[in-house]
Amino acid sequence: MKAISHIFFTILFSVNCFGQTSEQYTDNSLIDISEDNFKAAIEKLDKAINLTPTNFWAYELRASAKMSLEGYQGAISDFDYLIERFGSTKNSTSTQVEHYKMRGLCYFYLLNYLSSIEDFNLAIQFNQNEADLYSNRANSYEALNQFEKAIEDLNIAIKLNPSNDKNYYNRGTSKFKLKDYTGAISDFNKAIEFNPIYGMAYANRGASKLRLEDYRGAIQDFNKSIELNPNEETSFTNRGTCKLKLEDYRGAIQDFNIALSINRISSRAYLNRGLCKIGIKEKDSGCMDLSKAGELGETNAYELIKRFCH
Repeated sequence: MKAISHIFFTILFSVNCFGQTSEQYTDNSLIDISEDNFKAAIEKLDKAINLTPTNFWAYELRASAKMSLEGYQGAISDFDYLIERFGSTKNSTSTQVEHYKMRGLCYFYLLNYLSSIEDFNLAIQFNQNEADLYSNRANSYEALNQFEKAIEDLNIAIKLNPSNDKNYYNRGTSKFKLKDYTGAISDFNKAIEFNPIYGMAYANRGASKLRLEDYRGAIQDFNKSIELNPNEETSFTNRGTCKLKLEDYRGAIQDFNIALSINRISSRAYLNRGLCKIGIKEKDSGCMDLSKAGELGETNAYELIKRFCH
Protein backbone atom coordinates (compact mmCIF):
# COMPACT_ATOMS: atom_id res chain seq x y z
CA MET A 1 0.00 0.00 0.00
CA LYS A 2 2.85 2.37 0.86
CA ALA A 3 4.47 1.60 -2.51
CA ILE A 4 1.24 2.46 -4.36
CA SER A 5 0.91 5.73 -2.41
CA HIS A 6 4.52 6.62 -3.26
CA ILE A 7 3.93 6.01 -6.98
CA PHE A 8 0.74 8.08 -6.91
CA PHE A 9 2.59 10.97 -5.18
CA THR A 10 5.41 10.83 -7.76
CA ILE A 11 2.92 11.05 -10.63
CA LEU A 12 1.22 14.04 -9.03
CA PHE A 13 4.59 15.71 -8.43
CA SER A 14 5.71 15.34 -12.04
CA VAL A 15 2.51 16.75 -13.59
CA ASN A 16 1.55 20.40 -13.30
CA CYS A 17 -1.94 21.78 -12.99
CA PHE A 18 -2.37 21.79 -16.77
CA GLY A 19 -1.54 18.11 -17.00
CA GLN A 20 1.84 18.36 -18.79
CA THR A 21 4.65 16.15 -17.61
CA SER A 22 8.33 16.99 -17.56
CA GLU A 23 8.79 14.79 -20.62
CA GLN A 24 6.02 16.59 -22.50
CA TYR A 25 7.57 19.99 -21.80
CA THR A 26 10.87 18.61 -23.01
CA ASP A 27 9.34 17.18 -26.19
CA ASN A 28 7.45 20.41 -26.90
CA SER A 29 10.65 22.41 -26.51
CA LEU A 30 12.05 20.54 -29.51
CA ILE A 31 9.44 22.18 -31.72
CA ASP A 32 10.55 25.62 -30.52
CA ILE A 33 14.19 24.72 -31.09
CA SER A 34 13.46 23.52 -34.63
CA GLU A 35 11.87 26.93 -35.28
CA ASP A 36 14.81 28.82 -33.66
CA ASN A 37 12.49 30.02 -30.92
CA PHE A 38 15.08 29.40 -28.22
CA LYS A 39 13.55 31.68 -25.59
CA ALA A 40 10.27 29.75 -25.65
CA ALA A 41 12.20 26.49 -25.57
CA ILE A 42 14.08 27.60 -22.46
CA GLU A 43 10.83 28.51 -20.72
CA LYS A 44 9.46 25.03 -21.36
CA LEU A 45 12.69 23.38 -20.30
CA ASP A 46 12.71 25.41 -17.06
CA LYS A 47 9.30 23.90 -16.29
CA ALA A 48 10.48 20.42 -17.25
CA ILE A 49 13.44 20.69 -14.88
CA ASN A 50 11.32 22.13 -12.07
CA LEU A 51 9.03 19.11 -12.35
CA THR A 52 11.85 16.58 -12.67
CA PRO A 53 15.22 17.92 -11.50
CA THR A 54 16.97 14.82 -12.84
CA ASN A 55 15.76 15.31 -16.41
CA PHE A 56 19.23 15.31 -17.96
CA TRP A 57 17.92 15.63 -21.52
CA ALA A 58 16.20 18.87 -20.53
CA TYR A 59 19.45 20.25 -19.12
CA GLU A 60 21.29 19.41 -22.34
CA LEU A 61 18.62 21.02 -24.50
CA ARG A 62 18.47 24.10 -22.29
CA ALA A 63 22.24 24.51 -22.39
CA SER A 64 22.18 24.25 -26.18
CA ALA A 65 19.36 26.80 -26.44
CA LYS A 66 21.22 29.20 -24.16
CA MET A 67 24.31 28.88 -26.35
CA SER A 68 22.20 29.71 -29.40
CA LEU A 69 21.19 32.94 -27.62
CA GLU A 70 24.83 33.57 -26.58
CA GLY A 71 23.88 32.98 -22.96
CA TYR A 72 27.15 31.18 -22.36
CA GLN A 73 27.35 31.67 -18.61
CA GLY A 74 23.91 30.14 -18.16
CA ALA A 75 24.87 27.26 -20.44
CA ILE A 76 27.99 26.69 -18.33
CA SER A 77 25.78 26.34 -15.24
CA ASP A 78 23.77 23.62 -16.97
CA PHE A 79 26.90 21.81 -18.11
CA ASP A 80 28.31 22.08 -14.57
CA TYR A 81 25.27 20.20 -13.29
CA LEU A 82 25.45 17.60 -16.04
CA ILE A 83 29.15 17.00 -15.47
CA GLU A 84 28.69 16.77 -11.71
CA ARG A 85 25.80 14.32 -11.99
CA PHE A 86 26.83 12.50 -15.17
CA GLY A 87 30.56 12.89 -15.27
CA SER A 88 32.35 10.11 -13.52
CA THR A 89 36.06 10.43 -14.23
CA LYS A 90 36.26 6.63 -14.09
CA ASN A 91 34.15 6.12 -17.18
CA SER A 92 34.78 7.30 -20.71
CA THR A 93 31.55 8.05 -22.55
CA SER A 94 30.59 10.11 -25.58
CA THR A 95 28.21 12.04 -23.32
CA GLN A 96 31.01 13.13 -21.01
CA VAL A 97 33.14 14.19 -23.93
CA GLU A 98 30.31 16.27 -25.38
CA HIS A 99 29.64 18.02 -22.06
CA TYR A 100 33.29 19.00 -21.58
CA LYS A 101 33.56 20.01 -25.24
CA MET A 102 30.48 22.25 -25.15
CA ARG A 103 31.43 23.83 -21.83
CA GLY A 104 34.88 24.44 -23.26
CA LEU A 105 33.30 26.24 -26.21
CA CYS A 106 31.26 28.40 -23.83
CA TYR A 107 34.42 29.40 -21.97
CA PHE A 108 36.08 30.16 -25.32
CA TYR A 109 33.24 32.46 -26.37
CA LEU A 110 33.52 34.21 -23.00
CA LEU A 111 37.25 34.73 -23.72
CA ASN A 112 38.18 32.48 -20.79
CA TYR A 113 40.73 30.58 -22.81
CA LEU A 114 42.50 28.86 -19.92
CA SER A 115 39.26 27.30 -18.69
CA SER A 116 38.35 26.27 -22.21
CA ILE A 117 41.71 24.50 -22.56
CA GLU A 118 41.12 22.69 -19.26
CA ASP A 119 37.80 21.35 -20.55
CA PHE A 120 39.23 20.30 -23.91
CA ASN A 121 42.04 18.55 -22.01
CA LEU A 122 39.46 16.56 -20.05
CA ALA A 123 37.51 15.70 -23.18
CA ILE A 124 40.69 14.52 -24.91
CA GLN A 125 41.50 12.30 -21.94
CA PHE A 126 38.30 10.39 -22.70
CA ASN A 127 38.56 10.51 -26.50
CA GLN A 128 41.86 10.95 -28.32
CA ASN A 129 40.30 10.39 -31.74
CA GLU A 130 37.95 13.36 -32.19
CA ALA A 131 39.54 15.97 -34.43
CA ASP A 132 37.26 18.79 -33.24
CA LEU A 133 38.64 18.57 -29.72
CA TYR A 134 42.15 19.32 -30.93
CA SER A 135 41.06 22.06 -33.33
CA ASN A 136 38.98 23.72 -30.60
CA ARG A 137 41.89 23.60 -28.16
CA ALA A 138 44.12 25.00 -30.91
CA ASN A 139 41.78 28.00 -31.22
CA SER A 140 42.25 28.69 -27.51
CA TYR A 141 46.02 28.38 -27.79
CA GLU A 142 46.03 30.75 -30.76
CA ALA A 143 43.94 33.28 -28.82
CA LEU A 144 46.65 33.15 -26.12
CA ASN A 145 49.34 33.66 -28.80
CA GLN A 146 50.68 30.17 -28.11
CA PHE A 147 51.05 29.43 -31.80
CA GLU A 148 53.44 26.49 -31.49
CA LYS A 149 50.93 24.63 -29.30
CA ALA A 150 48.14 25.54 -31.69
CA ILE A 151 50.10 24.04 -34.57
CA GLU A 152 50.77 20.85 -32.57
CA ASP A 153 47.03 20.39 -31.99
CA LEU A 154 46.17 21.19 -35.59
CA ASN A 155 48.72 18.63 -36.77
CA ILE A 156 46.76 16.00 -34.85
CA ALA A 157 43.40 17.33 -36.02
CA ILE A 158 44.55 17.18 -39.65
CA LYS A 159 45.87 13.66 -39.19
CA LEU A 160 42.47 12.61 -37.83
CA ASN A 161 40.51 14.55 -40.45
CA PRO A 162 42.74 15.34 -43.43
CA SER A 163 40.04 17.00 -45.55
CA ASN A 164 38.94 19.76 -43.16
CA ASP A 165 39.70 23.08 -44.86
CA LYS A 166 39.41 25.14 -41.66
CA ASN A 167 42.13 23.18 -39.89
CA TYR A 168 44.57 23.91 -42.71
CA TYR A 169 43.50 27.56 -42.69
CA ASN A 170 43.97 27.88 -38.92
CA ARG A 171 47.35 26.17 -39.02
CA GLY A 172 48.38 28.50 -41.84
CA THR A 173 47.30 31.47 -39.72
CA SER A 174 49.45 30.28 -36.80
CA LYS A 175 52.42 29.77 -39.12
CA PHE A 176 51.87 33.27 -40.48
CA LYS A 177 51.99 34.66 -36.95
CA LEU A 178 55.32 32.85 -36.48
CA LYS A 179 56.56 34.41 -39.76
CA ASP A 180 56.74 31.02 -41.46
CA TYR A 181 55.22 32.47 -44.60
CA THR A 182 56.23 29.61 -46.88
CA GLY A 183 54.64 27.08 -44.53
CA ALA A 184 51.56 29.28 -44.25
CA ILE A 185 51.18 29.39 -48.04
CA SER A 186 51.36 25.60 -48.16
CA ASP A 187 48.48 25.34 -45.66
CA PHE A 188 46.40 28.00 -47.39
CA ASN A 189 46.92 26.06 -50.63
CA LYS A 190 45.40 22.98 -48.98
CA ALA A 191 42.50 24.99 -47.53
CA ILE A 192 41.73 26.34 -51.01
CA GLU A 193 42.09 22.88 -52.53
CA PHE A 194 39.30 21.61 -50.27
CA ASN A 195 37.27 24.84 -50.46
CA PRO A 196 37.86 26.85 -53.67
CA ILE A 197 35.63 29.69 -52.43
CA TYR A 198 37.42 30.20 -49.10
CA GLY A 199 37.86 33.97 -49.34
CA MET A 200 39.97 34.43 -46.21
CA ALA A 201 42.36 31.68 -47.33
CA TYR A 202 43.03 33.67 -50.51
CA ALA A 203 43.41 36.86 -48.45
CA ASN A 204 45.90 35.34 -46.04
CA ARG A 205 47.81 33.53 -48.77
CA GLY A 206 48.08 36.89 -50.47
CA ALA A 207 49.32 38.46 -47.22
CA SER A 208 51.96 35.72 -46.96
CA LYS A 209 53.11 36.37 -50.54
CA LEU A 210 53.23 40.09 -49.75
CA ARG A 211 55.62 39.38 -46.86
CA LEU A 212 57.77 37.31 -49.26
CA GLU A 213 57.73 40.21 -51.75
CA ASP A 214 55.83 38.20 -54.36
CA TYR A 215 53.70 41.22 -55.14
CA ARG A 216 52.18 40.03 -58.41
CA GLY A 217 51.24 36.66 -56.95
CA ALA A 218 49.76 38.41 -53.93
CA ILE A 219 47.67 40.69 -56.16
CA GLN A 220 46.15 37.63 -57.86
CA ASP A 221 45.11 36.27 -54.45
CA PHE A 222 43.69 39.61 -53.33
CA ASN A 223 41.73 39.82 -56.58
CA LYS A 224 40.09 36.49 -55.75
CA SER A 225 39.55 37.46 -52.11
CA ILE A 226 37.83 40.69 -53.18
CA GLU A 227 35.69 38.81 -55.70
CA LEU A 228 34.48 36.53 -52.89
CA ASN A 229 34.33 39.17 -50.12
CA PRO A 230 33.91 42.61 -51.75
CA ASN A 231 33.52 44.37 -48.38
CA GLU A 232 36.77 43.09 -46.90
CA GLU A 233 38.81 46.25 -46.31
CA THR A 234 42.09 44.49 -45.57
CA SER A 235 42.27 42.89 -49.01
CA PHE A 236 41.95 46.29 -50.70
CA THR A 237 44.59 47.75 -48.41
CA ASN A 238 46.96 44.86 -49.01
CA ARG A 239 46.40 44.90 -52.76
CA GLY A 240 47.05 48.63 -52.74
CA THR A 241 50.26 48.02 -50.81
CA CYS A 242 51.41 45.55 -53.49
CA LYS A 243 50.68 48.11 -56.20
CA LEU A 244 52.60 50.72 -54.19
CA LYS A 245 55.60 48.37 -54.08
CA LEU A 246 55.30 47.92 -57.86
CA GLU A 247 55.11 51.74 -58.23
CA ASP A 248 51.58 51.58 -59.64
CA TYR A 249 50.67 54.58 -57.54
CA ARG A 250 47.38 55.47 -59.19
CA GLY A 251 46.13 51.89 -59.06
CA ALA A 252 47.15 51.74 -55.41
CA ILE A 253 45.31 54.98 -54.62
CA GLN A 254 42.13 53.50 -56.10
CA ASP A 255 42.42 50.52 -53.76
CA PHE A 256 43.14 52.68 -50.71
CA ASN A 257 40.14 54.88 -51.58
CA ILE A 258 37.89 51.80 -51.56
CA ALA A 259 39.47 50.54 -48.34
CA LEU A 260 38.76 53.87 -46.65
CA SER A 261 35.18 53.91 -47.94
CA ILE A 262 34.73 50.63 -46.04
CA ASN A 263 36.76 51.58 -42.97
CA ARG A 264 37.32 55.29 -42.40
CA ILE A 265 39.88 54.66 -39.65
CA SER A 266 42.26 52.38 -41.53
CA SER A 267 45.54 54.01 -40.54
CA ARG A 268 47.60 51.88 -42.93
CA ALA A 269 45.40 52.87 -45.88
CA TYR A 270 45.94 56.56 -45.07
CA LEU A 271 49.67 56.03 -44.63
CA ASN A 272 50.20 54.21 -47.91
CA ARG A 273 47.81 56.43 -49.84
CA GLY A 274 49.84 59.38 -48.62
CA LEU A 275 53.04 57.81 -49.94
CA CYS A 276 51.36 57.14 -53.29
CA LYS A 277 50.18 60.73 -53.59
CA ILE A 278 53.67 61.98 -52.84
CA GLY A 279 54.89 59.55 -55.52
CA ILE A 280 52.67 61.28 -58.12
CA LYS A 281 53.70 64.77 -56.92
CA GLU A 282 50.52 65.47 -54.93
CA LYS A 283 52.59 66.42 -51.90
CA ASP A 284 50.07 68.49 -49.93
CA SER A 285 47.31 65.90 -50.14
CA GLY A 286 49.78 63.12 -49.44
CA CYS A 287 51.10 64.86 -46.35
CA MET A 288 47.54 65.30 -45.09
CA ASP A 289 47.07 61.53 -45.39
CA LEU A 290 50.31 60.90 -43.50
CA SER A 291 49.14 63.25 -40.75
CA LYS A 292 45.81 61.43 -40.51
CA ALA A 293 47.65 58.11 -40.30
CA GLY A 294 49.69 59.49 -37.41
CA GLU A 295 46.54 60.61 -35.61
CA LEU A 296 45.19 57.07 -35.98
CA GLY A 297 48.26 55.49 -34.42
CA GLU A 298 50.82 54.98 -37.21
CA THR A 299 53.82 56.34 -35.33
CA ASN A 300 56.18 56.00 -38.30
CA ALA A 301 53.97 58.49 -40.13
CA TYR A 302 55.72 61.35 -38.31
CA GLU A 303 59.14 60.24 -39.54
CA LEU A 304 57.74 60.18 -43.06
CA ILE A 305 56.29 63.66 -42.60
CA LYS A 306 59.73 64.93 -41.55
CA ARG A 307 61.22 63.29 -44.62
CA PHE A 308 58.71 64.30 -47.28
CA CYS A 309 56.66 67.22 -46.00
CA HIS A 310 59.11 69.82 -44.73
